[in-house]
Amino acid sequence: MSAIACNKAGLTFAAVHDSFWTHAADVDTMNVVLREAFIKMHSGNLVEKLREEFVERYKGHYYFCSTTSAADDDESTVRKKRTAGQWKPLTFPPVPKKVPPI
Repeated sequence: MSAIACNKAGLTFAAVHDSFWTHAADVDTMNVVLREAFIKMHSGNLVEKLREEFVERYKGHYYFCSTTSAADDDESTVRKKRTAGQWKPLTFPPVPKKVPPI
């Protein structure tokens, strides 16, 4: 959202993680644009949106759930234990309620 907002404002923009760059003459403008994008981004429920995306993307996927531990076993026992388990549908827990700011 930050990059899109900067592009719409006509700013040259680059970012790595949470570090942002633009031309020195545009820093004040970028500051305003980024703050507005940050507020917009965090006004919604990002975690719920991410969960919904994962539910849709991984619909019908399964994961292998091992029923045993392989700690401190020899190699042949470890191989046997790796096959002990079952495939389960991939699910995602509900998102906790959002705590209002203090």
